Amino acid sequence: MLDPRYAVPSFNLPAEDGTVYTLSSRRGRAPTVLLFVPPDHPLLAGFAAVHSDLLTWNAEVLALLPEPPTHRQPYPQLLDAGGRVRARYPENPLPGVIVLDRYTAPLLWHFSADPSTFPAPYEAVEAIRLSELNCSM
Repeated sequence: MLDPRYAVPSFNLPAEDGTVYTLSSRRGRAPTVLLFVPPDHPLLAGFAAVHSDLLTWNAEVLALLPEPPTHRQPYPQLLDAGGRVRARYPENPLPGVIVLDRYTAPLLWHFSADPSTFPAPYEAVEAIRLSELNCSM
């Protein structure tokens, strides 16, 4: 169950190209999908497959990896060396996905050791689509 009062902790993390990403800079602008997974997790490929659908809603995927990426993705892969950011989330150390609306309120929150229990990436697209449509009314 999502607690709407829960504030997702902000962070500053570097991507492979040296660009530093800050969650707070996205607040008020666009939805964000946060992936807390190892570099070989199936969610990375799943969200690559729906990346163009997410861009339709101006959404961005940020993958927070505990070690350098092994495959290129169409979205930023941020290095959370030592798990400094990851440790600020209550479900640490389980892999997870958090889908945030444009105000960084959680729309979907799932952490599990079993990859088969994760929502399909298209469910994140649908949650963002509905949220954005509600924001435009």
